Amino acid sequence: MWYLFHGTDEFSAREALAALRAEGDFGYNLDTFKGTEVSLAALVATCDTYPFLSEQRLVVLEGLPEKQSGRKGASAAPAEAETSNPEATAAEGAQPTQPAAPKKKGSATRKGRASGTDPKAFIAGLVGYLPRLPETTILAVVVDDALESGHPLMQAAKQGGKVRQFPTPGGPALEQWIVERTQKLGCTITADAARGLAIYAGQQMRLLAGELDKLATYVGPGGRIDAASVRLLTPVAQQTRIFDLTDALARHERARALTILHELLDHGEAPIGLTAFIGSQVRTLLQVKDLSERGLRAQQIAEVAGLNPFVVGKTLPLVRRFSLAQLKAAYRAVLGVDNALKRSRMPAELALDLLVIEFGEEAQSIRG
Repeated sequence: MWYLFHGTDEFSAREALAALRAEGDFGYNLDTFKGTEVSLAALVATCDTYPFLSEQRLVVLEGLPEKQSGRKGASAAPAEAETSNPEATAAEGAQPTQPAAPKKKGSATRKGRASGTDPKAFIAGLVGYLPRLPETTILAVVVDDALESGHPLMQAAKQGGKVRQFPTPGGPALEQWIVERTQKLGCTITADAARGLAIYAGQQMRLLAGELDKLATYVGPGGRIDAASVRLLTPVAQQTRIFDLTDALARHERARALTILHELLDHGEAPIGLTAFIGSQVRTLLQVKDLSERGLRAQQIAEVAGLNPFVVGKTLPLVRRFSLAQLKAAYRAVLGVDNALKRSRMPAELALDLLVIEFGEEAQSIRG
């Protein structure tokens, strides 16, 4: 049996790999190799080795070989105890004459280094070997990228492997991932809290998982994670509250924006930091507004501006409330506040209050 885990969500792929490790009693029969370092001969020799004091061996291949740039004078001598053409030998089905000594858990020998390995030859040799994989060995190939259906490993998996794809979730799918993971931790999460975490942790799945673990511990078994809990314990959450501020500004909800502003100031947010974040959000509004008026769709805007597609989707309805002139004026106002704060020309709270009150007006009174 062999597995192919592929996709951009490396965190979920590693969790699936950990679950696979936990399923068996591999003991000393767990070997992990990096695709950029191991030769095919070394990988095959390990797979062909009978397990030591166990029924099965687990071999993990992390990634695939990468094409190396040629270097003049580089040594082409094979590693000790390897053939002159290890890929060809392995593909032809050569078996080791003696069982290898049991390796320490998670180890990979330097004899298996594969500098200059041809990626195509390696993959072709691996595909040729897979039908001969011993029943005593489980092989897991982990690729941190989405493989196309025509990839040789994807085709080989149809004949006897198991494929699991791990795409990085976004938008509603990411919020659903947060909800489901929270349930596995024995508690629940409100929609507002899940949305806030999704916006600012986005594709950082490992960060999200860590924050959810912390929040679940805080609320306890059967507890509910709400927006207040997130704001209290998660650094990401404070950013979420700042996003609420800019969202209120974008919706011309001045009373709500002032309330959020003073809550942030009361919780210790630095006025300079708030101003910088508001400026960043205004730049995003400007980018999305400009590109949308040029006729680009959401996905195109995300690609051109280098923004998270989810953020673009949230921003598009907001930019319709402003003209480009209003957004440019808002950006100038933010710069004016930043300048005034740095030069201590105006009390910080007053400067930010004026920014909120006059946000989006084409004539701004705040000057540096």
